[in-house]
Formats: sequence, structure tokens, C-alpha cells
Amino acid sequence: MSADPGLYRDARELFEAAAEASRDARRLSLRLQGMAAREGVRAQSYAARGRSGSVGGGMSATESRIDWEAAHEARLREDYELVDLAFVICYGTDGTGGVRRLLGGEYADALCMHYVDDMPWETVARRLELAPSTVRTRANVALDSIDTVGYELAIEGVWE
Repeated sequence: MSADPGLYRDARELFEAAAEASRDARRLSLRLQGMAAREGVRAQSYAARGRSGSVGGGMSATESRIDWEAAHEARLREDYELVDLAFVICYGTDGTGGVRRLLGGEYADALCMHYVDDMPWETVARRLELAPSTVRTRANVALDSIDTVGYELAIEGVWE
């Protein structure tokens, strides 16, 4: 997935890709945390361990994690770049622009919570204290507005 907005048909497609990138980044991060946890610090033991007779390096878990991390580094970076782009479209580069300035905080929050934070519509509605249908409508209005003004003006939070 690319953070180049020109590769997407419209804002909806970009935000759906950002949602998938958010899920993917979360999965990759959890896998990496699990691998790091398996490395764990262990007390020194002088007792014989295992029966295989093989010579296993104590660093094999660490080496495996480092190799896996290197193999997935570019994918994780692309995921975060796309998620960051969607966030900036919602709130601008300083947190006061974007959809927030164009339409209001609830529109930006609905868009960000559902697509960037990957929350179900019902959860977003509870958090914003709105009906689920209202939250979906606000997100759709936000997506249509982004398509109307274009990404650059949407990030700035201006109509023209």
C-alpha cells in the first residue's frame, strides 16, 4: 500500500487502504513483540538442557527476530506512512487543520476512529455520543468533501 494519494480512485479508497494498513501494522507489531518476548532474559543454568545433541546458539531467537524485522521493515514503514497520511487529512499537520477545520471535529473524529483506529461504527458512535447512522453519514460527508477539494486543500482545511 502506498502513501501516494494519486494512486487511489477517491478518498474512500485511500481511507479503506489506510484501515487495512493500520490492521497490518498492528499485526506486524504484535508479531514482533511476541518474538521479542520469546528472547526473554533467563537465569543462567549449568544443567544440561535438551536431548537432541545439536548445538543451538543462545541467540537463535534474537537472530530470527532481527531477520524477520529486516524482511518486514519496508512493509511496516509503508503501512505507517499511509496511516499517517490519513491522520493528517483528518487533522492537518498541526492538529487544527484537515477535515477538522473543513467540517468540524466530529467529522474528523468519525473518519479517523473508524478508518485509522479501525473501530467499528458502533464503537465510534458510542465514543462520539451519536447514533451509528449519524457517524456513518458524517464520515461519508467528510470523504465526499475531501474528493471535492482535493487532498492538499483538505489537509490545509480550506475549501479553496
